[in-house]
Amino acid sequence: MTNPLCETMITNDISERSKEKFKQVKVGKKIYRQLYENYLSDPNDYPLVVVFPHDDEECNYYGLLFLDELLVRNLQKSALILTDCDLVEKTAELFTKKIKAVVKLTPDEIDSLTSLYCFKPFDNIIFVSLSKPEGRTAFRIVGANGLTKKMLVAIGVYFLIPYPDKAPLPLYEGNDENIIKFLERVE
Repeated sequence: MTNPLCETMITNDISERSKEKFKQVKVGKKIYRQLYENYLSDPNDYPLVVVFPHDDEECNYYGLLFLDELLVRNLQKSALILTDCDLVEKTAELFTKKIKAVVKLTPDEIDSLTSLYCFKPFDNIIFVSLSKPEGRTAFRIVGANGLTKKMLVAIGVYFLIPYPDKAPLPLYEGNDENIIKFLERVE
């Protein structure tokens, strides 16, 4: 026998979470509409949208490292980078010159775009993350059978098969310690 009070509480909780998620989807739709008007409306230059959330710096590095290869294999002229990560914003153009723009968003805006994507997936958006969008849990298999974050980004996120073992390393001649540290990944 079920408890009617428990059922009501569960239903109310689900209803509240659904309302919050739907609000987030609506905000994501507004953000996407602005991005579309500013960067995606030209049919002759329709970039691949690549989202770099600030949830894993190492994944962001490998996402940038293999970005040029992704664009070549997908016959894309350029990429629109969306990020809430300062290092991605500062270093993206060191990795490839095929960037239409780097747009800095807030973490909440990234979450809203992620919610919109979960509600209605787009074919021109890629999330460089092992945990986003919701339901992606690739972070759990890092280390299993020798899988590295580098491999998971190249194969699991970008679908670069065969796997490009090497990519050209970016050159940086500045003195920003954070950028230097970010670029000094062990290959």
